[in-house]
Amino acid sequence: MISPQQVIALAPDAASAKAGEALAAARKWLSVGRDERALWGLLQGSGKQPYQAKVALADFTSSCSCPSRKFPCKHGLGLLFLLARSPADVPAAAAPEFVEEWLGKRADKVAKKANEAAAVERDDPAAEAKAAVAAAKREATREKRVQEGLQDLRLWLLDLAREGFTTHNLQKAEVWEQRARRLNDAQLPGLARRLQELGHIAVTNSDWLPQVSAGIGQLYLALRAYATHDTLSEPEQHDLLRFLGSAQRESDIAADTHVTDTWLCLGEAIEHDDRLTTRRSWLRGRNSGRLAMLLSFAIGNQPLPAAVQAYQSYALTLGFYPSHAPLRATIIAGDLMPVPDRIAPIGSDIAATLRDAAERVGADPWTRLFPVCINARLGRDETGQWWLAEAHGAAMPALSSHSMYEWLARTTGAEAIWFGEWDGRRLRLLSAWRGC
Repeated sequence: MISPQQVIALAPDAASAKAGEALAAARKWLSVGRDERALWGLLQGSGKQPYQAKVALADFTSSCSCPSRKFPCKHGLGLLFLLARSPADVPAAAAPEFVEEWLGKRADKVAKKANEAAAVERDDPAAEAKAAVAAAKREATREKRVQEGLQDLRLWLLDLAREGFTTHNLQKAEVWEQRARRLNDAQLPGLARRLQELGHIAVTNSDWLPQVSAGIGQLYLALRAYATHDTLSEPEQHDLLRFLGSAQRESDIAADTHVTDTWLCLGEAIEHDDRLTTRRSWLRGRNSGRLAMLLSFAIGNQPLPAAVQAYQSYALTLGFYPSHAPLRATIIAGDLMPVPDRIAPIGSDIAATLRDAAERVGADPWTRLFPVCINARLGRDETGQWWLAEAHGAAMPALSSHSMYEWLARTTGAEAIWFGEWDGRRLRLLSAWRGC
């Protein structure tokens, strides 16, 4: 049996999950059924013939005759929600012909892949050549979708520049959601997330125009860069593909990027969206002085994996992902038991911090968050804005997901070393040290 939370985790996006939940009622289906292998249903759509939805219970993969390009579509999700919430409404039955045909094709495909894999293991040249051709075909299909998605986005951005932002109602959430869905369908999840972020700014912020304009400019820069990405260095290509949404693979980490050190966890940031929780853990090496970011994820209601803890030090070997300005890393060796020696963070002044951020933008223009340590005092001006201020007057606007008064109490209003994420406009506070 499957739970509603597991179904939500399977959904490609929040809109699909919501649409699937709306179909979790037997009365909305012409017929539903299941056996030990599959779950199926017929639902009348806009066409003459009803949609045929089916789900394999072994791994919850699905197929449907509807035109949706999302997997699973809302009909497959609807069947799973119905099974999860009202199993009595999904009676046991003999599988209809369309289900048997689908299951047969799945079994044939699995057997074919197993035979091909066995042939490759036997060093069969014909099998290896066939596997290479299939891989090339898959890559060509993916690249075609990517190119179509980028061209669609390019035309929209040019329309915005030509016709103006107000013409396209950019303060309506559905405008951004529609574009983000197209990019997800084109296998460009990084651009889709960036559009969703810009849409949130446009809908919720009164001063949205400068931020959205800058974000749209960055999107157009990415399109121009991808058009000539073959001319970029390998690290620059990795940075661009990361921004577009290509997964970073541990197999890309070279041995010469490994750094063994005692690493202080400067702080962590946790963010939630509709179906994914992301945690960024920031570290600094005592001997190397390197900054590193560890990323971890959890889908749906799943817990995040164990991680390093803020203010603690760890003996680790980290490997850095390819980049023109490497930050993201993964643990190659070591465990998550803190070591006893406490390391003091190294604070900087605001001017040096901004110079370092500018250098990082120059090296990797797709980076949006910069880890910074600053010696300053926390204070508030007459408008209610919080600042980190130096004695000579330089200051940075600050914010936090915690109470700013709690931060003020922790430091008693005195100078401290503050760590946080700078996005070019505000510093998100993540930790503070006194007496270091």
